[in-house]
Amino acid sequence: MGMERQISVMLKNSPGQMAAVGGALADAGVNILALSVVDASDHAVIRLVTSDWAATRTALEGMGHDTIVTKVLAIELPHKKGALAETAAKLAAAGINIDYIYGSAAGRKSILVARVSNLKAAQKALG
Repeated sequence: MGMERQISVMLKNSPGQMAAVGGALADAGVNILALSVVDASDHAVIRLVTSDWAATRTALEGMGHDTIVTKVLAIELPHKKGALAETAAKLAAAGINIDYIYGSAAGRKSILVARVSNLKAAQKALG
């Protein structure tokens, strides 16, 4: 568990956009660790946590996109029932709001990426 930097970018909602992003990141030697896509009819907001946030930002801006860097909490959880509930309850007990959350799962572990109201307090609450 730890603080990560998330890169957000807005793309046109059209064929080939995700392929172009994926290709640019591959060319930059960047691996995608977690990804969220929210569409808004003609555009989509993509949030990425990658193996190298600075290279991700450089690659996307090199494509002509504006980017936003946000500090988020990456939480590694066991891939089991109730893991999200337990984690969210700890944050709630510490008075920490989850602004948004998305995840990625592989094998026996899950990674949740959360923007929280107080990053340092969230890290402390989750130990």
